[in-house]
Parts: sequence; C-alpha cells; structure tokens
Amino acid sequence: MDCFPEHIRDLSERSERRSVFVFSQFLTLDERSAVIAMEKELCPVSFFGGTPGCERVMARFGSSDEFGYEEPFPIVCIKLSPLNKRFAEELTHRDILGAVMSLGLVRSQIGDIAVSGDRAFLFTVSDKAEYICTELKRIRHTDIKCAVTEFDENEPLYKTEPKTVICASDRLDCIVAAAYNLSRTVSGELFEGGRIFINGRQILSPSARPKTGDIVSVRGKGRFVYRGVSAETKKHRFVTELEMYV
Repeated sequence: MDCFPEHIRDLSERSERRSVFVFSQFLTLDERSAVIAMEKELCPVSFFGGTPGCERVMARFGSSDEFGYEEPFPIVCIKLSPLNKRFAEELTHRDILGAVMSLGLVRSQIGDIAVSGDRAFLFTVSDKAEYICTELKRIRHTDIKCAVTEFDENEPLYKTEPKTVICASDRLDCIVAAAYNLSRTVSGELFEGGRIFINGRQILSPSARPKTGDIVSVRGKGRFVYRGVSAETKKHRFVTELEMYV
C-alpha cells in the first residue's frame, strides 16, 4: 500500500479540479480505513458497496451540494444461479471468486460475494457486468446463468441473527471475546494484528468502546452490529445485545 495514499490524493484532487465525482475501485477493509484516516486532507468522500452492509466498498470523491448534481456509484449486482438445481454443487465464496477472476478480472473490480442457498450475488464495477454475464457459464462442475439484478431495500441481502452475551466490561476486546467465544488473550491478539474494524476504521485499542449501531468487523471471524447494553447483572456484568451477520 506504499503508493495507495498518493493514489487516493490524486482521486480527490481530480474531483476538486474538475468538479466531478471520481470513484475508486473496490477497497479492502485496510484500504477503507486508510481513506478514513486521510479524510481531513481530502475533498468530501462517501462509501458504498452496492447495498447496505457490504464490506468491500468504493470511495466516491465529491459532493452533490457543491456540484449541484448527483451521480450513483458505478456498481452492478449480478445474480448467479444453477441452470439445473438437481445437478448443482454447493458453491462457496472461494469457488465464485476464483471463477470470476479466471476471466481476467482483478480483485479490486469485484466487491462482495454473498451466497444464499443455491444462489449467489456478486457486486462488480458496472463496465464489467456484461462481460461477466456473457462469459461466466460454469463454476466447478455446475453450469450457471448470470443476470443483472437490483435489490429492494426492504429485503436486505445480508441477514443478521440476534445474540445476547454477558461481558465483564463494555470494552471492545470483551465484546469481541464474548461474541466469538474467545479468551481475552486471543481477543487482544486480534487487535495487535490489526484485524478489528468499526464502520471500516481499523481499531488498535482493545479499550475502545463501540456506539450503538456500529458495525464491528473481525477479519477471519465475521461481523456483528453492536446494539448496546440492555441490563446489568447482580455481579455487575453487562448483558450486551449483538446482531451477528450470517
């Protein structure tokens, strides 16, 4: 990522100079965190991945208030489904990503991939959607069909399940440990390894305290929405409500 900050500054300067919206490719969590850390030196920036809850997102530089117009993110969602469900294999995120990249795309052109039963949804840059739909015919031994689709915001792509945990503290390391049944030591190592993010911002301090509604990403473990403390036990431990992404 040595050249990444300069690339981001260039996108921001291009937007300001031309008074147009400029978009990045899809960002990793680390890259998104780096952009957030640079926000004070950039023009207005917003993030979106195609639908609420996406982990891989684009950055959009520019402001509709300043420019006097709005421009959507150049993201398209493709629905993948088997031609014959009877003979279809159970495809994984890795299977789908490998098949798409074998078409010659790079990872930054591909956003989130969500598998839901025998279907999958893939977000990509809009200028690659037609190519993917035309060329992607088979994943492993399963013949598939691809079609561009749109989402109803009332039917979110990502589902969550409520989970109640008991924490000794409202510190983030305690919450992460309880959410994933880890020891405090292992939880602390996740912070040391730079694997904890809140709303896309990397968090290195185990003593950080999330706010209600924050999305906590734990690389290698998953994500959850922090819903706050609902009660306190007689032993002064915190009953904490989470929504785990599934």
